[in-house]
Amino acid sequence: MAASRLATWSARLLVASGVATAGVALFHAAAIVVPGISEPSPAWRHALFIGVNAFFAWAFVTRVAWLPIPFVVLAAQQTWSHGSAFLDARAAGHFDLQSVLVLVSLPFLAIFIALGRKRPGARAA
Repeated sequence: MAASRLATWSARLLVASGVATAGVALFHAAAIVVPGISEPSPAWRHALFIGVNAFFAWAFVTRVAWLPIPFVVLAAQQTWSHGSAFLDARAAGHFDLQSVLVLVSLPFLAIFIALGRKRPGARAA
């Protein structure tokens, strides 16, 4: 019974993460229009992450069974990118809140995906 509740809550939190990820896509769109609200990145990179975030927003909300595969790729890229940005900011005497939020969210997303995604052949929670 407890495992079932955990899976249900993980599924709900994964859907909520999808909604939040859609918000991140909007943030990247705003960063194209209003330069300076984010780390200095070219507009093409923000445009790329609008697409990436839209894909993951959909994948989190639908809780597709194959979600772990692209998530591992995203997590590796985000850990490299935001981990480097965080260390660079620390070396310069700054605190990179955006990178901290990304890096802290990744393990939670991994848990939500592991427990809350739809299993092949399983009924929806």
